[in-house]
Amino acid sequence: MDTGIYLNASGAIAAEARLDVIANNIANIETPGFKRSFTLQRERPPEAFEPSRIQDRGRADLDPLAGGMFIQEVRFDTNPGSIVETGAILDAAIEGDGWFGIAREGEILYTRAGNFARSSEGVLTTADGRGTVLDTAGGTIQLPAVGEIGIAADGTITADGEPIAQMGVFGTVDPKMFEPEGANLYRSKEKGPLGRAEGFTVHQGRLESSTAEPVREMVKMIHTFRAYETNQRMIALQDQSLGRAVNDVGRLA
Repeated sequence: MDTGIYLNASGAIAAEARLDVIANNIANIETPGFKRSFTLQRERPPEAFEPSRIQDRGRADLDPLAGGMFIQEVRFDTNPGSIVETGAILDAAIEGDGWFGIAREGEILYTRAGNFARSSEGVLTTADGRGTVLDTAGGTIQLPAVGEIGIAADGTITADGEPIAQMGVFGTVDPKMFEPEGANLYRSKEKGPLGRAEGFTVHQGRLESSTAEPVREMVKMIHTFRAYETNQRMIALQDQSLGRAVNDVGRLA
């Protein structure tokens, strides 16, 4: 058995997974509130330390051999994106900790994207209209048909200076507590609604930019693709060596 093929195969699989993550980052460079994702790699432990190994069936030649590497986890960047001014009345950016709460299809999700919109019924929604923005009590936010809308630093929404609701900012930006759901939304790993965030400021007419940087992601993509190609070439070379060993070695002249 040529263990080198398996080692390079694990490297190629891990590189392919990293390329998918990097490609998603590049696709969301202009997405408000997007958190750049990255992979955590881990070396597969030697055969002798695999939990599933049957102790009385060990092999001295395999026990010290590692099994290459694998992607242990995909996490998102906790660093805040820069806050840019848009001038749009319903745009909101969080400076500091916390997430906007979004109700969509019967569940509560979370986002840092504050490019909100008003539905035909006057409800404050996400930009695509598929989710409704939650207030501090977990209810929807109804906007009046007329009146100048204002958003205070604590998320209080006013119409002509009169408070009508308070935008909910929940939880903490911790990658261990959230998993990406898609559409720039995240699902909490904790059961039940999250508590109100602390130490934040809401800015009206501004948006948090994506933390994905185009040059950085392109450089990472090039390096990762080269690693993928290298593993592929090594697999091909080892396969050729095995073929020669089978077909040529021992052949009578």
